[in-house]
Amino acid sequence: MTADDECVQFRIRLHAGEAHARLREDLIQQLNGEVRRLIEEASVQREEMSRLREEVSEYRRRESERMNANMLDQLNINQQFQEKPQQTNYNFE
Repeated sequence: MTADDECVQFRIRLHAGEAHARLREDLIQQLNGEVRRLIEEASVQREEMSRLREEVSEYRRRESERMNANMLDQLNINQQFQEKPQQTNYNFE
């Protein structure tokens, strides 16, 4: 193989290596973009989950207050019923 042939072979390998390096760099950039997109998506989902947890907590608090108020109302009704003497009329005329 002559020096010129070796030079041509070297240049071919060099260009192939450069093309491979560019392709690799492009793939790395695409992957980095995808990673950034996934990180952003995860952040949005975490915010949504946090908001939903707050809504559930608020719903449970309101429901607990409503149930407590209902129980107090029932206790008041029972107490009023017990305080009033029951008068039964057995007159069947």
